Amino acid sequence: MYNGMDPAGYDPRLKRVPVIVSVSDDGRMQPLYFKYLGTTYHIDRLASSFPECPPYLHYSCEMTQGNELHRVELIYNTNDHTWLLDLGKCS
Repeated sequence: MYNGMDPAGYDPRLKRVPVIVSVSDDGRMQPLYFKYLGTTYHIDRLASSFPECPPYLHYSCEMTQGNELHRVELIYNTNDHTWLLDLGKCS
């Protein structure tokens, strides 16, 4: 349940990041790019998305750096419209 607290304020694995998304006609979002520590990352594929403990929507994304495939977790807060990068779930 949403308690009004900013999870980035108390969980060091969560970092606020700017995200560029594509929005479908029915309102579904697909992350395309995010920026972290001054570097912009392109998301190749959305592996899955699911709601978890409202108001958070989780997006499991895949991206390629060099010849390596990496998975990143982005979280969207529907209450304050911010994005978080979950550093604990990045590979």
